Amino acid sequence: MNNYSPYTTVVETFTYPNAPDTGSASVIVYYDFGDIVLDSTAPSLVSGSQYSITLSDDLIGAAGLYRAKWSCTFSGQSFYAYTEFKVEEPYVTVDDFILDFPDYDSPDYTSKFDFAEKNSRRIIDTYCGQNFQFIKNKTIKYDGNNRDILNLGVRLNSFSTVLIDESDFTDLCVIDFKTKYFLKLNTSGPYFDSRKDDYLKNKFPYNTIVSVTGDWGWMSIPDNIKQASEILIADLLDDTRREHHTYGITRLEQGNNRLHFDPSIFNSTGNIDVDTLLMDYVYWVMDYVY
Repeated sequence: MNNYSPYTTVVETFTYPNAPDTGSASVIVYYDFGDIVLDSTAPSLVSGSQYSITLSDDLIGAAGLYRAKWSCTFSGQSFYAYTEFKVEEPYVTVDDFILDFPDYDSPDYTSKFDFAEKNSRRIIDTYCGQNFQFIKNKTIKYDGNNRDILNLGVRLNSFSTVLIDESDFTDLCVIDFKTKYFLKLNTSGPYFDSRKDDYLKNKFPYNTIVSVTGDWGWMSIPDNIKQASEILIADLLDDTRREHHTYGITRLEQGNNRLHFDPSIFNSTGNIDVDTLLMDYVYWVMDYVY
């Protein structure tokens, strides 16, 4: 799978099993949430049965997974297949890392930087229960919960529309300013079903689909996340350094080579300094039990 940075021109290729019927090749590109990034269009012939599609940088403004559906016909028979590519922003660049850790300014380390940076990002994302990418102008859909507040599970910076089924409730909704992970119905309004003369009493009703379109995630990487990533990268590039930062050992038995760990080690990145930097960014899912 190819990886790209946000707002870069993307060129993806695909080789059909055979040469498609003339004019039948087409491709649609979807974002992970289901949004259509590029509607059905004809790809460019590279050679033989290989085709390519180019997506301009303004279409790649959201980090995440993209899927391309390649379709055509062979002798009148329909065919389609999927390919995927990912868009994600590094939490720290090699130049910034070397600036803070000049001892690693050598080919032995810089050649491994991309691999270490990706691993550090995965560790941070797993530990925090969220990632720190930016997702521009995409729609996420939720089930109505019959409450006046909706747990989004993703940080919402701003929204352009909120639909309950097909009814527009944008003007009645606000983002919880304290966390940005919750959407609230601010006032009462017409019931989502226009056939009823009732009013929606500050609730997202059961058996409805709430579609929220907006800008999600983090518009820039927080400083704590950058610092944590740099420390983890240094640990990953230098095995002895990582060993020095391992903690949670409660007892060591030399004879049988036994290590006894405190259970808390399994709730750690493996570096207590990193854990401290990430403390304010761990996403806890708390809700009522019905």
